[in-house]
Amino acid sequence: MAKFFMKKNIFLFYVLAFGLPCAAFGELKKNWEIVTVDNEAVYFLDRNSITLSEEQIGRVWQLKNFRQIKRVPPQSISSQMDYDCEKSRKRIFLKHHHSGVMAKGRLRVANTEGQFDWKPIESDPVSERIFFIICGKAPNLVASNIQPTSEKEDKVADKVDGMKAGEDTNQGSN
Repeated sequence: MAKFFMKKNIFLFYVLAFGLPCAAFGELKKNWEIVTVDNEAVYFLDRNSITLSEEQIGRVWQLKNFRQIKRVPPQSISSQMDYDCEKSRKRIFLKHHHSGVMAKGRLRVANTEGQFDWKPIESDPVSERIFFIICGKAPNLVASNIQPTSEKEDKVADKVDGMKAGEDTNQGSN
C-alpha cells in the first residue's frame, strides 16, 4: 500500500514540477502587445519571442487581428518575421492564417509564394515601429511604389507638353 502512495506522490511531483511550468510557458508565448491600430486591423508583437543574431537579424512573432468579423477566414494572421537591422529590410519566415481571432481557431494554409524574399522597409507604421523595437533605431525608409508612378506621370506630362509646344509652333508658322 505504501508503494502505491509513493508512486502516486511521485506522479504528482512530476506533474507539479514539469506540467505547471509548461503551462506557464504556454501563456508567455501568448503575450501579445499592441503595436498599432488602423481601420482594418489591430497589430500585435510578442516581445518574448524577439531574438537578435550576431549578423543583426532580428526575428519576432507578429499578429494581425482583423477588426471586422469576416464571413471567410482568416480572422487573424500570425507571422514570424525577420528584420535586418543593418540593411533596413524584412522578410516573412513563417506565416499562418487562423479561422479565429488572436491566432485561435483552425489553422489555415497561407499562400506565401514569393513573400520569403527580403524586401525593403517601406513607410508604414507597423513595420517602422517593430523595426524600432527590435533594432533600437529607425529604419532607412524606401519610398513606396509612389515614385515609379510619378516618374511615369512626369514622362507622360513631358510628352504632352512637347506635343503642345509643337502645336503652338505649327500654329504660329501658319
